[in-house]
Amino acid sequence: MRELSGSGIYGNRIPKSGSSRAEPPRITREKTPFRTRRFAVSPSLSLLIVLVCTACLVLALSIGGSPIGSELQVNVTTAADQGAPSVAMTSGGEFAVVWESYGQDGDGYDIYARQYDSTGTPIATEFGVNINTTGDQRYPCADTDSDSNLMIVWQSPGDYWDGVGYSTLGVYILRFDSSGTSWNPSEQLANDQMAGDQFEPVIAVASNSKHVAVWTDSGQDGSGNGVFGKLFNQMGGRILNFQANTYITGSQSQPAIAMSDAGDFVVMWNSYAQDGDEGGICGQRFSSGGSVRGSEFLVNTHTSDDQNSPAVAIHSSGTFMAAWSSYGQDGDGYGIFGQRYDDAGTRLGSEFQVNTHIIGDQVKPSVSPGSNGSFLATWSSQGPGGNGFDVYAQQFDSDGSPIGSEFKVNSYVSGDQMDAVISADSLGNYVIAWSSADQDGDGLGIFCQRYDTVAIPEFGEALVPVTVTLLVFVVLMKRRSKKGKTES
Repeated sequence: MRELSGSGIYGNRIPKSGSSRAEPPRITREKTPFRTRRFAVSPSLSLLIVLVCTACLVLALSIGGSPIGSELQVNVTTAADQGAPSVAMTSGGEFAVVWESYGQDGDGYDIYARQYDSTGTPIATEFGVNINTTGDQRYPCADTDSDSNLMIVWQSPGDYWDGVGYSTLGVYILRFDSSGTSWNPSEQLANDQMAGDQFEPVIAVASNSKHVAVWTDSGQDGSGNGVFGKLFNQMGGRILNFQANTYITGSQSQPAIAMSDAGDFVVMWNSYAQDGDEGGICGQRFSSGGSVRGSEFLVNTHTSDDQNSPAVAIHSSGTFMAAWSSYGQDGDGYGIFGQRYDDAGTRLGSEFQVNTHIIGDQVKPSVSPGSNGSFLATWSSQGPGGNGFDVYAQQFDSDGSPIGSEFKVNSYVSGDQMDAVISADSLGNYVIAWSSADQDGDGLGIFCQRYDTVAIPEFGEALVPVTVTLLVFVVLMKRRSKKGKTES
């Protein structure tokens, strides 16, 4: 730690390489004439405690927010296209990336996955997920439980006769352990309704492995598409079926879901004309047992033109954040907007713009809970003059304020980088995955970038008595004296 111009307090994160950032950030909000004391911190601690004496001023920060290494190519097979990625990170930092691959098994699209340990090292090579390979298996979604079991859901053509007609598309689930071994010899059909199509599946998993799958169903509610789902117990047994949307006029589609560690969950979707003008974003909260909590609610406040592509993330406390694409709201094409809620479903503040760069289109957001009540968002942003898309991200603290500026995620910038998805561990370390055009030498490929913990004030800065401060530091760390001895 060192002081720069003025008398403010500055901090610097020293990575394993030993090189610090050239321009460290100011830690205190205002310049301060206080003297500083340096404290040694165990590398295992996730907090940096800054003590500014004589008063004393205490500030706690989570350490990090930097990319870990370079972006990684996920797919091993590079022929044709690999796209539509989904990513799931465990509380301990292990993660899995799932995607669709064209022609890899010789018959259309199929689902593949690859698992990584907490250092970003592949546990094994990529592996095929779906057992039925006839036709196209597409649009996977993945999530994990606290034991690193991986749940994957996707849509697949079916040939089920219910006495009325054949199902064209259905929703399937398969579970894998941390080594990539399937729990079941066959994939599980999620939907009971066979007529029409069941598609656009998403899945969310609680820490104890209870899980819920949600999808779009064509025609089941009698008026266009509707959003339906099924709640499963820890072993995959079916608890109940439900319809998420109450308003059924027109079409409800593009579902998104998030589930807390305790099993409470929230579903969001796009509803056409419900807000009075084209698409809008609606949501519904559910208890861990599948009971409806409150009424269906409209998420977007700005209702002009089109709002689509919802995403949602929830904290263990029950607070959740929604994000979506909104046309024309920022003055130039689509932009990304968000809204925070408390556990009771009450809005926390107003809807806010996620992206800072507004030229062109910003589309397809993905959000994840971070550490200490924070949220993380990623999306694809169009370059100047309508050129190419790149992946950007932004971090938000627990009160919804942006942490730093939005930043570009992808290093390779030729062509389009799209379909970005994000997931974080319990400390706020996170991974972003996306599809990239021609980077792997043939069509679309899947790439990802890891980041360490985002820097977030734990409880702000505050003047406290010296005696109280010393009690805090006796528990957390040891202070080094001027003579080099360690004092308790």
